Amino acid sequence: MKKHGLWIVLLVLVLLATGCQTETVQPQGSSPNSLVVPNATRPEDIEPTVEYGWTDGESPVPELRIGYVRAGLNYVDHAVSPTGIYFIQKKSDFSSDSYIIYADNGSDTFIKLCGRPDCSHAGPDCNAYVYEGSNLCYQNGYLYVVSGGDQLGENSCRLIRMDPDGTNRVTMLDMTAYVKERGADSAECDIISDGMCLFSGYKWETTPGDEPGSFGTVPKHTGYYCYKLDGSMDKPEDGHPGGLACYNCGEVFLSYLPVSVNGGEYGSYYEWDTETNTYTFLTDHPGQPGWFGREQGFYYKDGAICRLTYATQTEEIMVKTGLEGDYYASFLPDCIVVGAYDKSIADSNLYIYDWSFNLLETVEITRGTSRLINTVIAETAERLILTSGDAGIPTYYINKADFGTGSVKIHEFNFA
Repeated sequence: MKKHGLWIVLLVLVLLATGCQTETVQPQGSSPNSLVVPNATRPEDIEPTVEYGWTDGESPVPELRIGYVRAGLNYVDHAVSPTGIYFIQKKSDFSSDSYIIYADNGSDTFIKLCGRPDCSHAGPDCNAYVYEGSNLCYQNGYLYVVSGGDQLGENSCRLIRMDPDGTNRVTMLDMTAYVKERGADSAECDIISDGMCLFSGYKWETTPGDEPGSFGTVPKHTGYYCYKLDGSMDKPEDGHPGGLACYNCGEVFLSYLPVSVNGGEYGSYYEWDTETNTYTFLTDHPGQPGWFGREQGFYYKDGAICRLTYATQTEEIMVKTGLEGDYYASFLPDCIVVGAYDKSIADSNLYIYDWSFNLLETVEITRGTSRLINTVIAETAERLILTSGDAGIPTYYINKADFGTGSVKIHEFNFA
Protein backbone atom coordinates (compact mmCIF):
# COMPACT_ATOMS: atom_id res chain seq x y z
CA MET A 1 0.00 0.00 0.00
CA LYS A 2 1.42 3.39 -0.93
CA LYS A 3 1.79 6.42 1.27
CA HIS A 4 -0.68 9.35 1.33
CA GLY A 5 -3.70 9.74 -0.91
CA LEU A 6 -1.47 9.70 -3.97
CA TRP A 7 -0.69 6.01 -3.43
CA ILE A 8 -4.20 5.09 -4.51
CA VAL A 9 -3.92 6.95 -7.79
CA LEU A 10 -0.51 5.46 -8.49
CA LEU A 11 -1.77 1.96 -7.78
CA VAL A 12 -4.70 2.42 -10.13
CA LEU A 13 -2.30 3.54 -12.84
CA VAL A 14 -0.16 0.46 -12.26
CA LEU A 15 -3.21 -1.77 -12.54
CA LEU A 16 -4.21 -0.11 -15.76
CA ALA A 17 -0.73 -0.54 -17.20
CA THR A 18 -0.58 -4.32 -16.82
CA GLY A 19 -2.49 -7.38 -17.92
CA CYS A 20 -2.28 -11.00 -16.93
CA GLN A 21 -2.07 -14.12 -19.04
CA THR A 22 -0.44 -17.51 -18.50
CA GLU A 23 0.41 -20.81 -20.02
CA THR A 24 -1.99 -23.69 -19.46
CA VAL A 25 -1.35 -25.43 -16.16
CA GLN A 26 -1.88 -29.18 -16.23
CA PRO A 27 -2.93 -31.07 -13.08
CA GLN A 28 0.05 -32.72 -11.42
CA GLY A 29 -1.09 -35.88 -9.65
CA SER A 30 1.29 -37.72 -7.33
CA SER A 31 1.51 -39.50 -4.04
CA PRO A 32 2.08 -36.90 -1.30
CA ASN A 33 5.05 -37.22 1.00
CA SER A 34 3.77 -35.98 4.35
CA LEU A 35 7.32 -35.66 5.66
CA VAL A 36 8.07 -33.02 3.05
CA VAL A 37 4.84 -31.25 2.20
CA PRO A 38 1.57 -30.64 4.07
CA ASN A 39 -0.83 -33.56 4.00
CA ALA A 40 -3.38 -33.55 1.20
CA THR A 41 -6.23 -34.03 3.69
CA ARG A 42 -8.06 -30.74 3.74
CA PRO A 43 -8.18 -29.36 7.30
CA GLU A 44 -10.87 -26.92 8.31
CA ASP A 45 -9.94 -23.26 8.26
CA ILE A 46 -9.27 -23.04 11.99
CA GLU A 47 -7.23 -20.00 12.98
CA PRO A 48 -4.30 -20.87 15.25
CA THR A 49 -4.27 -18.49 18.22
CA VAL A 50 -1.72 -17.91 20.97
CA GLU A 51 -2.06 -15.99 24.23
CA TYR A 52 0.92 -13.90 25.32
CA GLY A 53 1.63 -12.18 28.59
CA TRP A 54 2.52 -8.95 26.83
CA THR A 55 -0.81 -8.40 25.07
CA ASP A 56 -2.74 -5.44 26.39
CA GLY A 57 -5.56 -3.21 25.23
CA GLU A 58 -8.51 -3.97 23.00
CA SER A 59 -7.55 -4.67 19.40
CA PRO A 60 -10.09 -3.74 16.71
CA VAL A 61 -8.34 -6.00 14.19
CA PRO A 62 -10.03 -9.43 13.98
CA GLU A 63 -7.96 -12.55 14.62
CA LEU A 64 -8.42 -13.58 11.00
CA ARG A 65 -5.48 -14.50 8.80
CA ILE A 66 -6.66 -17.42 6.68
CA GLY A 67 -8.16 -16.48 3.31
CA TYR A 68 -7.62 -12.73 3.54
CA VAL A 69 -5.43 -10.06 1.98
CA ARG A 70 -4.62 -7.86 4.95
CA ALA A 71 -3.83 -4.19 5.34
CA GLY A 72 -0.10 -3.51 5.54
CA LEU A 73 0.79 -7.07 4.51
CA ASN A 74 -0.15 -6.90 0.84
CA TYR A 75 3.32 -6.23 -0.56
CA VAL A 76 4.17 -9.91 -0.98
CA ASP A 77 1.88 -12.76 -2.05
CA HIS A 78 1.48 -15.30 0.73
CA ALA A 79 -1.20 -17.50 2.24
CA VAL A 80 -1.67 -18.47 5.87
CA SER A 81 -3.18 -21.91 6.48
CA PRO A 82 -4.09 -23.82 9.67
CA THR A 83 -0.81 -25.77 9.46
CA GLY A 84 1.69 -23.30 7.99
CA ILE A 85 2.37 -20.57 5.48
CA TYR A 86 2.91 -20.44 1.70
CA PHE A 87 4.91 -17.99 -0.43
CA ILE A 88 5.81 -17.68 -4.11
CA GLN A 89 9.50 -17.89 -4.96
CA LYS A 90 10.70 -16.70 -8.36
CA LYS A 91 13.48 -18.61 -10.07
CA SER A 92 15.21 -15.29 -10.79
CA ASP A 93 14.35 -11.62 -11.13
CA PHE A 94 14.09 -11.98 -14.92
CA SER A 95 12.33 -15.35 -15.08
CA SER A 96 8.63 -16.15 -15.48
CA ASP A 97 9.20 -19.38 -13.57
CA SER A 98 8.01 -19.40 -9.97
CA TYR A 99 7.48 -22.01 -7.27
CA ILE A 100 5.18 -22.28 -4.30
CA ILE A 101 7.15 -22.78 -1.09
CA TYR A 102 5.79 -23.83 2.29
CA ALA A 103 6.82 -23.91 5.96
CA ASP A 104 4.99 -25.56 8.84
CA ASN A 105 3.99 -23.50 11.84
CA GLY A 106 6.98 -23.53 14.17
CA SER A 107 9.41 -24.66 11.46
CA ASP A 108 12.49 -22.74 10.36
CA THR A 109 12.62 -24.42 6.93
CA PHE A 110 10.81 -23.67 3.67
CA ILE A 111 10.40 -26.41 1.06
CA LYS A 112 9.06 -26.39 -2.47
CA LEU A 113 5.48 -27.68 -2.47
CA CYS A 114 6.26 -30.98 -4.13
CA GLY A 115 6.46 -34.42 -2.53
CA ARG A 116 7.55 -36.38 -5.59
CA PRO A 117 10.76 -38.27 -4.82
CA ASP A 118 11.64 -38.37 -8.54
CA CYS A 119 11.40 -34.58 -8.97
CA SER A 120 14.37 -32.22 -9.22
CA HIS A 121 12.10 -29.26 -8.32
CA ALA A 122 13.67 -27.24 -11.11
CA GLY A 123 11.15 -26.97 -13.94
CA PRO A 124 7.52 -26.97 -15.08
CA ASP A 125 7.12 -30.67 -14.23
CA CYS A 126 7.49 -29.90 -10.53
CA ASN A 127 4.24 -29.86 -8.52
CA ALA A 128 5.36 -26.57 -6.95
CA TYR A 129 5.82 -24.82 -10.30
CA VAL A 130 3.57 -21.94 -11.38
CA TYR A 131 4.08 -19.76 -14.43
CA GLU A 132 4.21 -16.17 -13.15
CA GLY A 133 2.46 -17.16 -9.92
CA SER A 134 0.57 -14.56 -7.91
CA ASN A 135 -2.39 -14.03 -5.58
CA LEU A 136 -1.91 -17.01 -3.28
CA CYS A 137 -4.88 -17.81 -1.05
CA TYR A 138 -5.81 -20.64 1.29
CA GLN A 139 -9.57 -21.11 1.66
CA ASN A 140 -11.87 -23.97 2.72
CA GLY A 141 -9.11 -26.57 2.70
CA TYR A 142 -7.68 -25.68 -0.71
CA LEU A 143 -4.78 -23.58 -1.93
CA TYR A 144 -5.48 -21.14 -4.77
CA VAL A 145 -3.03 -19.35 -7.04
CA VAL A 146 -3.20 -17.30 -10.23
CA SER A 147 -1.00 -18.45 -13.08
CA GLY A 148 -0.17 -15.64 -15.45
CA GLY A 149 1.58 -12.35 -16.01
CA ASP A 150 1.97 -11.66 -19.73
CA GLN A 151 -0.10 -8.61 -20.67
CA LEU A 152 -0.17 -9.23 -24.43
CA GLY A 153 -2.72 -12.01 -24.28
CA GLU A 154 -0.32 -14.74 -25.38
CA ASN A 155 -0.84 -16.76 -22.19
CA SER A 156 -4.09 -17.12 -20.28
CA CYS A 157 -4.60 -15.75 -16.81
CA ARG A 158 -6.00 -18.71 -14.86
CA LEU A 159 -7.29 -19.35 -11.37
CA ILE A 160 -5.82 -22.66 -10.16
CA ARG A 161 -7.05 -24.72 -7.20
CA MET A 162 -5.00 -27.49 -5.59
CA ASP A 163 -4.78 -29.60 -2.46
CA PRO A 164 -2.61 -28.22 0.37
CA ASP A 165 0.33 -30.39 -0.76
CA GLY A 166 0.24 -29.03 -4.33
CA THR A 167 -1.44 -32.05 -5.94
CA ASN A 168 -4.74 -32.40 -7.79
CA ARG A 169 -4.58 -29.10 -9.65
CA VAL A 170 -7.77 -27.88 -11.27
CA THR A 171 -8.23 -24.80 -13.46
CA MET A 172 -11.24 -23.13 -11.88
CA LEU A 173 -11.45 -20.19 -14.26
CA ASP A 174 -9.72 -18.94 -17.41
CA MET A 175 -10.04 -15.21 -16.81
CA THR A 176 -8.53 -14.30 -20.17
CA ALA A 177 -11.03 -16.42 -22.11
CA TYR A 178 -13.88 -14.90 -20.12
CA VAL A 179 -12.95 -11.26 -20.80
CA LYS A 180 -12.17 -11.96 -24.47
CA GLU A 181 -15.74 -13.16 -24.89
CA ARG A 182 -16.70 -9.66 -23.74
CA GLY A 183 -14.47 -7.80 -26.15
CA ALA A 184 -11.34 -7.38 -24.03
CA ASP A 185 -7.81 -8.40 -24.98
CA SER A 186 -6.36 -9.43 -21.64
CA ALA A 187 -7.23 -10.07 -18.01
CA GLU A 188 -5.63 -9.32 -14.68
CA CYS A 189 -6.45 -10.70 -11.25
CA ASP A 190 -6.87 -7.76 -8.89
CA ILE A 191 -7.18 -9.62 -5.59
CA ILE A 192 -8.26 -12.92 -4.04
CA SER A 193 -9.67 -12.44 -0.56
CA ASP A 194 -12.56 -13.58 1.62
CA GLY A 195 -13.58 -16.35 -0.79
CA MET A 196 -13.74 -14.04 -3.80
CA CYS A 197 -11.54 -13.70 -6.89
CA LEU A 198 -11.76 -10.22 -8.39
CA PHE A 199 -10.36 -9.60 -11.85
CA SER A 200 -10.43 -7.01 -14.63
CA GLY A 201 -10.57 -6.95 -18.40
CA TYR A 202 -8.40 -4.65 -20.53
CA LYS A 203 -8.48 -3.70 -24.18
CA TRP A 204 -5.50 -2.22 -25.97
CA GLU A 205 -6.23 1.04 -27.76
CA THR A 206 -4.11 3.08 -30.14
CA THR A 207 -3.50 6.65 -29.04
CA PRO A 208 -1.44 9.57 -30.38
CA GLY A 209 2.16 9.51 -29.22
CA ASP A 210 4.31 12.31 -27.87
CA GLU A 211 5.79 13.06 -31.27
CA PRO A 212 3.76 14.34 -34.26
CA GLY A 213 2.50 11.43 -36.34
CA SER A 214 3.47 8.81 -33.75
CA PHE A 215 1.12 6.40 -32.03
CA GLY A 216 1.17 4.19 -28.98
CA THR A 217 -1.02 1.61 -27.29
CA VAL A 218 -2.54 1.86 -23.85
CA PRO A 219 -4.75 -0.59 -21.93
CA LYS A 220 -8.33 0.57 -21.38
CA HIS A 221 -10.18 -0.95 -18.47
CA THR A 222 -13.30 -2.73 -19.75
CA GLY A 223 -14.86 -4.10 -16.57
CA TYR A 224 -14.56 -5.65 -13.11
CA TYR A 225 -15.68 -9.22 -12.47
CA CYS A 226 -15.94 -11.47 -9.44
CA TYR A 227 -15.91 -15.23 -9.01
CA LYS A 228 -16.45 -17.20 -5.81
CA LEU A 229 -13.76 -19.71 -4.90
CA ASP A 230 -16.30 -22.30 -3.75
CA GLY A 231 -17.40 -22.88 -7.34
CA SER A 232 -21.01 -21.99 -6.60
CA MET A 233 -21.19 -19.59 -9.55
CA ASP A 234 -21.81 -20.94 -13.05
CA LYS A 235 -19.84 -17.99 -14.41
CA PRO A 236 -18.33 -14.77 -13.06
CA GLU A 237 -20.56 -11.81 -12.35
CA ASP A 238 -19.99 -8.08 -12.70
CA GLY A 239 -17.74 -7.01 -9.87
CA HIS A 240 -17.60 -3.91 -7.74
CA PRO A 241 -19.10 -0.99 -9.65
CA GLY A 242 -15.99 1.18 -9.54
CA GLY A 243 -13.08 2.34 -7.47
CA LEU A 244 -10.36 0.13 -6.07
CA ALA A 245 -10.90 -3.00 -3.97
CA CYS A 246 -8.29 -2.70 -1.21
CA TYR A 247 -8.48 -5.59 1.27
CA ASN A 248 -10.76 -7.44 3.66
CA CYS A 249 -9.41 -8.53 7.01
CA GLY A 250 -12.60 -9.38 8.82
CA GLU A 251 -14.87 -6.37 9.30
CA VAL A 252 -15.35 -4.91 5.84
CA PHE A 253 -14.22 -5.44 2.28
CA LEU A 254 -12.67 -2.01 1.98
CA SER A 255 -12.91 -0.14 -1.32
CA TYR A 256 -11.68 3.28 -2.34
CA LEU A 257 -13.30 5.85 -4.61
CA PRO A 258 -11.45 9.00 -5.72
CA VAL A 259 -14.48 11.22 -5.04
CA SER A 260 -14.78 12.65 -1.52
CA VAL A 261 -18.24 12.80 0.03
CA ASN A 262 -17.41 15.61 2.42
CA GLY A 263 -15.07 17.62 0.26
CA GLY A 264 -11.79 16.07 1.38
CA GLU A 265 -8.84 15.99 -0.99
CA TYR A 266 -8.03 12.26 -0.76
CA GLY A 267 -11.26 10.55 -1.80
CA SER A 268 -13.40 8.18 0.28
CA TYR A 269 -13.44 4.70 1.77
CA TYR A 270 -16.49 2.47 1.32
CA GLU A 271 -17.60 -0.95 2.45
CA TRP A 272 -18.29 -3.15 -0.56
CA ASP A 273 -21.04 -5.73 -0.04
CA THR A 274 -20.01 -8.64 -2.26
CA GLU A 275 -23.48 -10.22 -2.12
CA THR A 276 -25.48 -7.17 -3.23
CA ASN A 277 -22.63 -5.50 -5.15
CA THR A 278 -23.34 -2.19 -3.41
CA TYR A 279 -21.25 0.40 -1.56
CA THR A 280 -21.80 1.91 1.88
CA PHE A 281 -19.87 5.08 2.68
CA LEU A 282 -17.51 4.80 5.65
CA THR A 283 -15.29 7.87 5.78
CA ASP A 284 -13.29 10.37 3.83
CA HIS A 285 -9.76 9.11 3.29
CA PRO A 286 -7.56 10.80 5.94
CA GLY A 287 -4.56 11.01 3.61
CA GLN A 288 -2.69 8.16 5.32
CA PRO A 289 -2.94 4.40 4.71
CA GLY A 290 -3.64 2.08 7.62
CA TRP A 291 -6.32 -0.26 8.92
CA PHE A 292 -9.94 0.78 8.43
CA GLY A 293 -12.90 -1.10 9.90
CA ARG A 294 -16.61 -0.43 9.92
CA GLU A 295 -16.63 2.32 12.58
CA GLN A 296 -13.03 3.44 13.03
CA GLY A 297 -9.63 3.48 11.39
CA PHE A 298 -6.04 3.57 12.61
CA TYR A 299 -3.01 5.03 10.86
CA TYR A 300 0.36 6.72 11.42
CA LYS A 301 0.55 10.48 10.91
CA ASP A 302 3.04 13.20 11.85
CA GLY A 303 4.94 11.08 14.36
CA ALA A 304 1.87 9.59 16.05
CA ILE A 305 -0.43 6.58 15.90
CA CYS A 306 -3.90 7.99 15.30
CA ARG A 307 -7.49 6.78 15.51
CA LEU A 308 -10.26 8.17 13.31
CA THR A 309 -13.86 7.79 14.51
CA TYR A 310 -16.10 7.90 11.45
CA ALA A 311 -19.34 9.04 13.09
CA THR A 312 -17.78 12.27 14.36
CA GLN A 313 -14.82 12.48 11.98
CA THR A 314 -12.68 12.89 15.07
CA GLU A 315 -8.95 12.20 14.81
CA GLU A 316 -7.37 11.21 18.11
CA ILE A 317 -3.67 10.78 18.84
CA MET A 318 -3.19 7.48 20.65
CA VAL A 319 0.55 7.81 21.20
CA LYS A 320 3.33 10.11 20.03
CA THR A 321 6.25 7.96 18.93
CA GLY A 322 8.94 10.64 18.93
CA LEU A 323 10.03 9.50 15.47
CA GLU A 324 10.76 12.12 12.85
CA GLY A 325 10.20 11.61 9.14
CA ASP A 326 8.03 9.39 6.98
CA TYR A 327 7.03 6.24 8.91
CA TYR A 328 4.26 3.67 8.50
CA ALA A 329 2.29 1.46 10.89
CA SER A 330 0.97 -2.06 10.29
CA PHE A 331 -1.97 -2.88 12.55
CA LEU A 332 -2.11 -6.55 13.52
CA PRO A 333 -4.54 -8.49 15.72
CA ASP A 334 -2.20 -8.47 18.72
CA CYS A 335 0.26 -5.64 18.11
CA ILE A 336 1.25 -2.63 16.00
CA VAL A 337 4.50 -2.51 14.01
CA VAL A 338 6.01 0.87 13.09
CA GLY A 339 8.89 1.26 10.65
CA ALA A 340 10.44 3.82 8.32
CA TYR A 341 8.63 4.30 5.04
CA ASP A 342 10.98 6.77 3.38
CA LYS A 343 13.98 4.94 1.89
CA SER A 344 16.28 7.79 2.91
CA ILE A 345 15.62 7.28 6.62
CA ALA A 346 18.59 5.41 8.09
CA ASP A 347 16.60 4.01 11.02
CA SER A 348 16.72 0.19 10.80
CA ASN A 349 14.49 -0.43 13.81
CA LEU A 350 11.01 -1.86 14.01
CA TYR A 351 8.98 -0.47 16.89
CA ILE A 352 6.45 -2.89 18.39
CA TYR A 353 3.47 -1.51 20.34
CA ASP A 354 0.66 -3.31 22.14
CA TRP A 355 -2.96 -2.19 21.78
CA SER A 356 -2.68 -0.02 24.86
CA PHE A 357 -0.09 1.80 22.74
CA ASN A 358 2.83 0.95 24.99
CA LEU A 359 6.19 0.41 23.29
CA LEU A 360 7.02 -3.27 23.78
CA GLU A 361 10.21 -3.66 21.76
CA THR A 362 12.65 -1.86 19.52
CA VAL A 363 14.10 -4.44 17.13
CA GLU A 364 16.99 -3.70 14.77
CA ILE A 365 16.72 -5.73 11.57
CA THR A 366 18.60 -6.27 8.34
CA ARG A 367 17.04 -4.19 5.59
CA GLY A 368 17.32 -4.17 1.84
CA THR A 369 17.24 -1.17 -0.45
CA SER A 370 13.46 -0.81 -0.26
CA ARG A 371 11.43 0.81 2.49
CA LEU A 372 12.08 -0.66 5.92
CA ILE A 373 8.42 -1.31 6.66
CA ASN A 374 8.27 -3.45 3.49
CA THR A 375 10.58 -5.94 5.17
CA VAL A 376 7.60 -7.13 7.24
CA ILE A 377 5.93 -9.34 4.64
CA ALA A 378 3.69 -11.66 6.67
CA GLU A 379 2.39 -12.40 10.14
CA THR A 380 1.06 -15.47 11.92
CA ALA A 381 -0.22 -16.03 15.43
CA GLU A 382 3.35 -16.82 16.51
CA ARG A 383 5.65 -14.79 14.25
CA LEU A 384 6.50 -11.74 12.24
CA ILE A 385 8.06 -12.87 8.95
CA LEU A 386 10.66 -10.62 7.33
CA THR A 387 12.60 -10.31 4.10
CA SER A 388 16.08 -8.84 3.74
CA GLY A 389 15.88 -7.94 0.07
CA ASP A 390 13.51 -6.64 -2.56
CA ALA A 391 12.34 -9.99 -3.98
CA GLY A 392 9.92 -10.66 -1.12
CA ILE A 393 11.42 -14.02 -0.15
CA PRO A 394 10.92 -14.89 3.55
CA THR A 395 14.39 -14.63 5.07
CA TYR A 396 14.00 -14.09 8.81
CA TYR A 397 11.38 -14.33 11.51
CA ILE A 398 10.75 -12.94 14.98
CA ASN A 399 8.97 -14.97 17.63
CA LYS A 400 6.22 -12.96 19.27
CA ALA A 401 6.80 -14.87 22.50
CA ASP A 402 9.98 -12.79 22.90
CA PHE A 403 8.13 -9.46 22.87
CA GLY A 404 8.44 -7.59 26.14
CA THR A 405 11.59 -9.44 27.20
CA GLY A 406 14.08 -6.94 25.79
CA SER A 407 15.96 -9.78 24.08
CA VAL A 408 14.19 -10.37 20.79
CA LYS A 409 16.22 -12.57 18.45
CA ILE A 410 16.19 -12.57 14.66
CA HIS A 411 15.97 -16.14 13.37
CA GLU A 412 16.95 -17.15 9.84
CA PHE A 413 14.91 -19.44 7.60
CA ASN A 414 16.47 -22.38 5.78
CA PHE A 415 15.46 -23.56 2.32
CA ALA A 416 15.43 -27.29 1.60
